[in-house]
Amino acid sequence: MKHVRIRRGFLLLAALVALTVIGAGSGTANTRAFTTPSDSSAPVITKVQVVNITNKSALVTWTTNKPATGRVCYGLTKNYDLTTSENIALSLTHLITLNDLSPNSLYHFCVKSVDSSGHMGISGDNTFATKCGGIEIIVDNLDADSSGFWYETTMSGGWPEKDSDFEYTPSSQSLANATFTWTPTITTPGHYDVYCWYYASSACTTRAKYTTYYLGGSVTATINQRKNGSQWVKIASGRMFNAGTAGKVTLNNLTNEVSLRTYIIADAIRFVYVDTETIRPSVPTNLKAVAESSSQISLTWDASTDNTGVAGYKIYRNGSVIGITDTTSYSDMDLSTNTRYSYTVSAFDMFDNESAQSAPAVRYTLGIPLTPASITCNRSAGIWYNTGTFQFTNINLNSDPAGTYRYIWDTSTTHTWTNNETLWTTANITTTAIPNASGWYLHVKSYNAEKIESGSVDLGPYYCDNKPPTVTSITVPRYIKRTATSLDYLTAQWTGTDAESGIALYAYAIGTSPGATDIVNWVSADAGTSAMCYYAGALDHDYTYYWSVKAKDQAGNWSAPIVSQGSIYVTVYTSLAKAMNNPDYTPVIIDTPVVVTANFGDYTYVQDSSRSRGLRVSFTSPWSVGDQVTLMGRMNTISGERELSDVECLSHTYAVSSPAPINMSIAMLGGGLPDKYTGSVINSSGIYTLGLLVKTTGKVISHGTGWFIITDGSKAVVKVYSNATVTDNTDFVGVTGIATIESGQRVIKTRTAQDVVNYNAEY
Repeated sequence: MKHVRIRRGFLLLAALVALTVIGAGSGTANTRAFTTPSDSSAPVITKVQVVNITNKSALVTWTTNKPATGRVCYGLTKNYDLTTSENIALSLTHLITLNDLSPNSLYHFCVKSVDSSGHMGISGDNTFATKCGGIEIIVDNLDADSSGFWYETTMSGGWPEKDSDFEYTPSSQSLANATFTWTPTITTPGHYDVYCWYYASSACTTRAKYTTYYLGGSVTATINQRKNGSQWVKIASGRMFNAGTAGKVTLNNLTNEVSLRTYIIADAIRFVYVDTETIRPSVPTNLKAVAESSSQISLTWDASTDNTGVAGYKIYRNGSVIGITDTTSYSDMDLSTNTRYSYTVSAFDMFDNESAQSAPAVRYTLGIPLTPASITCNRSAGIWYNTGTFQFTNINLNSDPAGTYRYIWDTSTTHTWTNNETLWTTANITTTAIPNASGWYLHVKSYNAEKIESGSVDLGPYYCDNKPPTVTSITVPRYIKRTATSLDYLTAQWTGTDAESGIALYAYAIGTSPGATDIVNWVSADAGTSAMCYYAGALDHDYTYYWSVKAKDQAGNWSAPIVSQGSIYVTVYTSLAKAMNNPDYTPVIIDTPVVVTANFGDYTYVQDSSRSRGLRVSFTSPWSVGDQVTLMGRMNTISGERELSDVECLSHTYAVSSPAPINMSIAMLGGGLPDKYTGSVINSSGIYTLGLLVKTTGKVISHGTGWFIITDGSKAVVKVYSNATVTDNTDFVGVTGIATIESGQRVIKTRTAQDVVNYNAEY
């Protein structure tokens, strides 16, 4: 076989290029023709028009740039539920008639053309409106009145054609005992042609008598119902009817036929107005267009008038009819976003007299609806950030470039628009938030090309906090109980504040020096404000323990840590004597309740309940004489007197009764040294009594402001601190107070004026 290269666009005969196909078994050569495509483009459709429009038909014409077939797809919507058969003749001009259209209806259509290579061209959507076709009134059998006996059937061939229904009755030779009456409601007086519709059959009568009653008379037509069925048959011409229901058509079963096997068919009657009417309705006025959304514009107008009545209105958009309505409003749907449309409206009557079009109403559709999804942010709302920069993107700017957007960034949840807010002209904007507790909001409003609002959104809150929180205090016990075999927990409580985002969590550490973490490295306490720690090593060491606490806020900012005072483990003692048997600066815990014997403001005195030992306590307290307390602090010495300083009160019980003083001579005040750490009165011996509540008597031998000295006849003297008025070498007094020491000498500190009794004054 010889291969042949075929040039595009030429018809080649196989015989001329020696491409021979041998016929099967015959030895003869068959010559075949081939063509190659010269154009791969679809036909270009132009000049689409609709002409010769009636109430039931229209002629669609168009041209193509190359020979092609033709077809029209059409319907009452853009779905085009109807289509013509394809005109397969290849032509540059195309004409296709659409039949069986509905009167006074708007049709959508497109045309299609296919060239010889199968490439299809399709036009855009087009519209046309069918005419009214004049006044036509149809009264079906279901709307008529009847008397006598009639049978109803739904056989095909009746009216309406797609939902056939009619009635029949046997004919009568001599008696009209079944009658049908059709009564129209005439709205426009004038001359009408009258037609009947019936199902034709050989069993039907040939003498159906229809009588038409009109203004001034009646006329009877005899119809052969065996032929010309399933179509409109005229029974009266040009008869005058007044407005109202005075006219009618009747049919009965009296036919005078010999055969009794025929039937009378009663179906529909049609009245068609035949007078000439050329008066056009008035022009619609006050046309208004309102943009309802980004795809809908609503129209309203004032009604037109007409001598025969307005049948409806045609709505034109940008010069093309797009709708028909019998009301004075219309909604145009499926429009493009933020697009300018010009509308006019005309009125028409049933005789297809159409008014001039109204003054135009121009309106833009709204912009793309503004929703929260239209605006995106590089950060989420409702979450705290420690920097204040937020970037927002307007997605609608790309899909609706004709739209206008304004925004404002503030701390209000809503915004009252003035339309002077900042224009949003680029895809992204950057805003800055200043730390606050309520958050920031972005308010955005969109407008179409006419500056009509398309929607608004309020986005937020967006939070920023770049200020670290503050730990305001740490409270720890100065002293912690320790025995030979057990320990109390290290404990701490703290407070913090963050005015903006609030504190999210705390972390703490424990060390043996301020800020150290050698005991506990940093541990999260979550949102807790206290913690405890058991450190077994405290049984073997006398460390001071320091807590460090820091806070993190919701935005992730950490505070600087603050350090507590030191906590130390302290041995627990069950009596004052045991606690006092320690050198100065030794921390002690007196776990057995002691009784308050005096309160001098910035220091007090306590003693064992057994009155065996008393102690000065350097502590400003609300205690009253007789209260019971447990204490901890450091042993110390002041002016030769043992004292508990750096005091913390462990417990406090209010007094039931006041303690009684110990009666003793002046010489017994002081006593011998109880231990190697506690001093006493010079050259004193006996039971140690310093710090106890005592009572003694003696003669005043000298006095000064706020003090006097007494003796009881022995060589011992005591200095009494009191504001009592006394006379030297005359007054004999009883004194109650705290036995103490001053520069190695005996002292009694009275508590109140009642602690001094002048016996001379009593006698």
